[in-house]
Amino acid sequence: MRTDCLNVSHQVILEASTKMLSKKLLLCVWEHRHINNRLTVRVYVDDGKKKRKKDCDYFDLHLKELNYDGLVQQIEKKILRKKNSDDPSDPNWEIVTFKEAKEDLRDTSADVTICNDVGLEDEILDYGGEDDSDSDNNERVSKKQIAIILLVKTLGTI
Repeated sequence: MRTDCLNVSHQVILEASTKMLSKKLLLCVWEHRHINNRLTVRVYVDDGKKKRKKDCDYFDLHLKELNYDGLVQQIEKKILRKKNSDDPSDPNWEIVTFKEAKEDLRDTSADVTICNDVGLEDEILDYGGEDDSDSDNNERVSKKQIAIILLVKTLGTI
């Protein structure tokens, strides 16, 4: 089993971080493609104490293109190292989507694990629609604006 793609439910992480059993950090990522094709990724930081995304602190990342490695690198550089500067451990973590989370980060949401560029692209193409036809996906992607909600989970050791 790959350590960077562990599938741990939101509820388990929320309970563990609330009880302070281990250092765990949830990041909710919102991606927006501006008209000039610049990507701004809004990263919501949830330490397990907030129940709604809008109550969480956030950071904005700016990317030339959205790909898994670039997203991971920016999150590590600008957020994880800043937040965990006291923690010498190297936590395992994953990027997932919560398709039904909407405003609230609920434990009833379905996790979809994203471990590479293909998974990230598939999730963007699939986001927000019931019909998986190619024409529908192409139409959705060609729009000037795309929004997707992701979570990045860091899993420290107990």
